[in-house]
Amino acid sequence: MTGLEEKKKRVLFFAFLISFLLFPVSSIRPSDSKNLYIILGSGVANLTVEDIKKAYKGELSSMGGKEIILYEPPVGSDAKKIFVQEFLGMDMETYRKIWLIKLMGGSQVPKVVKEDEIVNHVATQSNAVGYVSFHPPADRNVKVITIK
Repeated sequence: MTGLEEKKKRVLFFAFLISFLLFPVSSIRPSDSKNLYIILGSGVANLTVEDIKKAYKGELSSMGGKEIILYEPPVGSDAKKIFVQEFLGMDMETYRKIWLIKLMGGSQVPKVVKEDEIVNHVATQSNAVGYVSFHPPADRNVKVITIK
């Protein structure tokens, strides 16, 4: 690993750690049971719901020899709260710990972007997966799975 890669890894680790400490986990609770929409790029369109759960729990990182790129909304968003607690069936603290450990081990972690940007990223990256709280436009090159 080059010095620059090591420096990037450290910066990402500390950014993740700071966000972990700044947002109190105990105050994160879904406000209601909204629908969520999982969006899949064309290269991962055949992932099952269980595969998606495994990917977001850090248990599945590739498919067909290609790395799965995960996208998610920022900490504190209703979509993320509902996704982690209701879809994955875990509390935010456990979820964050999983990805902190993965990050420290050098693994790729979910990319955090605004919900409207998630749709664009998944539509342009065939091996990307994301979730949003609104139904993506029908003309996008993505598969959509509705979760209640």
